[in-house]
Amino acid sequence: MTLQQSETIICLVVKDDGIGFDQNQTFSKARAGSGFGLFSVQQRMADMAGSMEVVSAPGQGCTVTLTLPVTRERDACQ
Repeated sequence: MTLQQSETIICLVVKDDGIGFDQNQTFSKARAGSGFGLFSVQQRMADMAGSMEVVSAPGQGCTVTLTLPVTRERDACQ
């Protein structure tokens, strides 16, 4: 896991070397209502003007990258 912050963006990268998954199938199921986790995170990131990128394939592990813009409100918490 890495966490980086610049003046404009916070970036969190979580990576594993697990069994991986078919991300197209996983997100299709989530949109159809049979899953919630990753799709929920993706929606919450979008609500905060951020993004989530998932790179995974069966047998190849998974990398999830979350990015958020830095705002003055977030800076006030530090």
